[in-house]
Amino acid sequence: MKNRLFLSLFTLLASCLLLFSCSVADRRDATTVGEEQYSPAYEKSRPKGDNLSRVSDGDTRAEDEESDEGTEDNAEESTEEPAARMVIYRGHMQIQVVHPGDTLQRLTSLAKSQGGFIERTNYEDQGRRVVVILRVPVAKFFDVMDALPELGMVLSRAIQANDVTAEFADVENRLKSARILKERLERLLNTVKNVEEKVKILREINRLATEIETLSARSKELSDRASMSTIVVQLSAEPRSTSSPELRSPFPVVRNLNPAQRSIEDRSSIKAQKPDGFFDNTDDFKDGAAHQFYSPDGTVLRSGEVENRPLGDAAFWKKAMQIEFQRRSYKEMQSVALTNGHLFVYRIHDGLNIYYYGVAFRITDKKIQIFEAFSPREDAYKKDGAKMTEFLKSIGGQP
Repeated sequence: MKNRLFLSLFTLLASCLLLFSCSVADRRDATTVGEEQYSPAYEKSRPKGDNLSRVSDGDTRAEDEESDEGTEDNAEESTEEPAARMVIYRGHMQIQVVHPGDTLQRLTSLAKSQGGFIERTNYEDQGRRVVVILRVPVAKFFDVMDALPELGMVLSRAIQANDVTAEFADVENRLKSARILKERLERLLNTVKNVEEKVKILREINRLATEIETLSARSKELSDRASMSTIVVQLSAEPRSTSSPELRSPFPVVRNLNPAQRSIEDRSSIKAQKPDGFFDNTDDFKDGAAHQFYSPDGTVLRSGEVENRPLGDAAFWKKAMQIEFQRRSYKEMQSVALTNGHLFVYRIHDGLNIYYYGVAFRITDKKIQIFEAFSPREDAYKKDGAKMTEFLKSIGGQP
């Protein structure tokens, strides 16, 4: 009995290996079928038609024109359809624009109008460079690539196509073979009584389950990439000019202000008021901690002071801060004049999240006192917004 079971198992495994070897024999590596930089030849080389993900090879079989004398050619024409092609298209374009944030909205609308979506957005250099990954139906790939230059000046352009027909067919064949073998082993497991044999069969079933999961994921990935093409768009702001308000502040104290991080090391000599419900971190703050007071919702408050260099009055530093925050595309929500100072509250939208940043400054002797407040989320600001303003006003100097 034991020998017969082993013989059955051996026969089953051998047949499976035969199925695998047949599928592997048909496997071919995916090849790059096209990659080009943007050039006048682009339009001439562009494939025609909308069905780009499945380009037919066509029927390449030639009819036999020679026939024996006195006989008719009664062979029926083959009705078998040629194998469909699976091609993964990927595009890249770098575009120089005036305001990357505003252009991103137009780019989002373009993707939606073509049945696509924004897969990911990365912001760099305070929003002056935005990298956007679009996913659009492959039938609309070239339409979107043709529309992108309308957003600004194209600096670079590239298109790549990968033919994954053979790889997809191979994965599907291996997946089918693995499922068949797993089902047979599961049926065999019900007839086996010997514990050692059961363990061996279970080990093989588990291995096949892992392989099926891996092959299924790869098949899904190939199908997804072949149906929805990828376009990477890099939006870069125009170079700053010396007369532009986007010129980066020449004053380190203003240039280094960061809503989420402490940039002023010396704590303010003005005693800051801790709002109710906030935790007091003053003792650690003097030793370099990032926040002086903080709420359970993540709102952070801090105070500091720096030398008044270059020597400027309240109007001078107000203008310097306004120019810097305008360059960063912060939206001004509140502006309050103080004696020898000013108070601002800004709304910051990075495309994915919304933050709130408050800053108040006041000139005292040869120092600039600066209080900062940062709320990391919309809901946190709704709870802590009034207390943020209360803290900022504790810098003094109200008219």
